[in-house]
Amino acid sequence: TTEEKFIPKPVQPKAIFHSLVDLLNNISPIFKKNFAAIQRKRCTKHPFERIQIPCQIHPWLSPRFDHTVDYFRAEDANINKLGHEDHIPGQVRDWNEELQITKELSKKTLPERLIRERAMFKVHSDFVAAAIRGCQAVVDGNIMAINPGEESKYAF
Repeated sequence: TTEEKFIPKPVQPKAIFHSLVDLLNNISPIFKKNFAAIQRKRCTKHPFERIQIPCQIHPWLSPRFDHTVDYFRAEDANINKLGHEDHIPGQVRDWNEELQITKELSKKTLPERLIRERAMFKVHSDFVAAAIRGCQAVVDGNIMAINPGEESKYAF
C-alpha cells in the first residue's frame, strides 16, 4: 500500500487468536513457559481449590487483624451460617399467629379442608424445623447467651 494506491492484502500472514492466552503465548515465550507451569500446578490441586469463587477477595487491600471472639456479636455473625432462611433481620416469625390463622381457615368444602390441612402441616413443619435448628445452634454455641458477660455455667 502506498499513498496513492490501496492494496487490501495483508503484509504478513494473518494469525487469528481466539483467546488472550493464545495471543500472549504467540507473542511471549516466557509467558508460554510460565503459563504452562501454572496450569500443571493448578491441575494437581483439588477441584474445590480450583473453582473460582463468585465474590473476589483481595486480602492485600486491607491490613491483617488478629481474630478475636466477640460474644456480643456472635449472633450477628452466625445467623447466615446456620441456614436460618426464614430469619429476616429485625423480624421473627410469629408461630402462634401463623397457627391461629391456619386454624381459622374455612373447612366447609373438601378443597377448603385440603388447603387448611396443607397450610397447618406447612406451618407445623416449619416450626419443628426451626426449633431443631435452634436447638442445634444452642448446643454448638452459635446462639448468644442472655448474659454473655458472665462466665458459662452448665446444668446437667
